[in-house]
Amino acid sequence: VQSVSLYSEYTQWMSANGIDHAGFHGFTANRFGRIAEISKEFTARRESILQFFDECVNINSNKLVLAVSTYIQNDWFHLYSRVYESLGTLLIFPLMELLGIDKAKEVKREDRNWPGVREFFRQKIPELKDIRDNANTDNAEELLLSSVLDEVIETVVRQLEEMKYFYEEESTTEETDAKLKHAPLINKLRSTNKVR
Repeated sequence: VQSVSLYSEYTQWMSANGIDHAGFHGFTANRFGRIAEISKEFTARRESILQFFDECVNINSNKLVLAVSTYIQNDWFHLYSRVYESLGTLLIFPLMELLGIDKAKEVKREDRNWPGVREFFRQKIPELKDIRDNANTDNAEELLLSSVLDEVIETVVRQLEEMKYFYEEESTTEETDAKLKHAPLINKLRSTNKVR
């Protein structure tokens, strides 16, 4: 019976077939940005994954492997992956860089603060609206991305409007900006080994 995790077999197969797998670390657990990263990884490697499944995987070894095989061969799933990758490129990855998530935390940025986040969304929302509004109606991928962007824009704007700092000009004084420039963007929890 084949293991549910085919990571080792896939990396060995890529090496044996001369397929570059630099940067491939498998598909890992969910958290902010992970689904977009997985979509990007899958889209880039789809052909080799399909070939690997065709040559090496007994898709009937268990139901999970069969389900994965069905998904990766499905054109709609591939389309959704490309759209999510686009969403990652347009919004999620730049936001991760701004906030310093994952490897981005190693790069120092002057705008990694609340005024920077506010400015990010003030520039990003009109950019996303422009892409949404100018989708090619003859292109299924652009239409799907446009629909996704419509939902994302609505959700982000609604959440930002709940915070005066992001949407009310009078709440963005120089004094407020100066205070928020040094306020942490995330709560840093310190782990402790002390037993209480």
